[in-house]
Amino acid sequence: MGRLFAIFGMSLLWTFLLPLTGHAQKDTLSLDLREAERRFVLRNHLLLAQQFEIEQARAELITARLYANPELSYENQFYNQENGKFFQTNSTHGQFQAEISQLIRLAGKRNKHIRFAQGAIKISELEFQDLLRSLRMEFSTLYFQIYAKQSMEELYVSQVHRMEVFERAIRAQLLAGNAAQKELLRVQSQLYQLQAAQTQLQNELQELLTSFKVFTRIPPETPVRLTEVALQASSPVLFPKLLDSARVYRSDLQVVNAELQQAHRQLIIQKAQAVPDVELAFNYDYKGSHPEKYTGIALKIPLPLFNRNQGEIKKAHIEIEARKNQIDLKETQLQQEVFSAYRNWERLDQLYRKQNPSFAHDYEKLMDEMSKNYQNRNISLTEYMDFYDSYKELMLQHYSLQSDYACAKATLNYVTATPLFK
Repeated sequence: MGRLFAIFGMSLLWTFLLPLTGHAQKDTLSLDLREAERRFVLRNHLLLAQQFEIEQARAELITARLYANPELSYENQFYNQENGKFFQTNSTHGQFQAEISQLIRLAGKRNKHIRFAQGAIKISELEFQDLLRSLRMEFSTLYFQIYAKQSMEELYVSQVHRMEVFERAIRAQLLAGNAAQKELLRVQSQLYQLQAAQTQLQNELQELLTSFKVFTRIPPETPVRLTEVALQASSPVLFPKLLDSARVYRSDLQVVNAELQQAHRQLIIQKAQAVPDVELAFNYDYKGSHPEKYTGIALKIPLPLFNRNQGEIKKAHIEIEARKNQIDLKETQLQQEVFSAYRNWERLDQLYRKQNPSFAHDYEKLMDEMSKNYQNRNISLTEYMDFYDSYKELMLQHYSLQSDYACAKATLNYVTATPLFK
């Protein structure tokens, strides 16, 4: 009878060796990287907000193109003390006067403001491109991290299930007198560690999915499954080439250069402001002057004796110097960012090239062989559990390396603003 119990226990133990396949929920939203990025570009709130700022800049261009409105003034006699009447306009006792004037802007101020508004639109568009570049980097990193953790979660689900079956089999063997109490405790300890690690991983994955759903505006209750990313070792790239690409395509560098140009336009505008504008007026006075029904033309222009806009011109000069310093700072930061990203990618690329493409499959087969050996009592529980721990850790490291390598590629794309890797 004990022999029969032992055979039954070993048969139960064997079931945990079979590969496990998870079944996705029917309502799970499955996304690949291309589709997820399309949703992100179309739905992200920050990108939509930045597009509104571009429209506001275009509205400023409309304002810059407008001419000053003419002004109309009218004055009428309120009360005539001689006859006690109000608002008289007749030829005997009435009196009123009217004037229409138009401001004429000199020194090309209107055209200068138009060019300034056009420069502001360009800066807004470049800032949008830079925001898109930054968010795409953040989104890609988020995608790869989620995919890696979902793969790890599948591993934990499989291993927890296997260990639960294993624990029940060892418990049955203990009751049959074919296993020691310490073996059961060792398996239970391993199971508790797996369950704790699985819970922690699920919490981390939930936080990442929350950010992902905010990026793509997916309802919080919708399950999301990210599909596998095909990763291949990259072709060699040289740092000088990456640096040249960054200098040409980096929108944040283009922004500071555009801001320098805008500072020069501001200086031109402030110098033009030192030139006074002319106000031209035509007036009519019914009976308040000699001769009656007087018509006149007036020209009004401020005399720039004291205020020649000196303060604003000096501020514009200082702004130009500040923008030049900002360009130097951005160039230094750009070089450091590209070099750091290049070195990080280079190290991970070398490590990734050493990976065996069939690593996971081979290790899975080896795990099955070790399980058979333990079933046949060719190896001890300690040897089996040590190999089991190594298998689990190596699989977790494998998924982490895939994620890190994909993120390193995304970072190089980000720092160079060039789709080097797809």
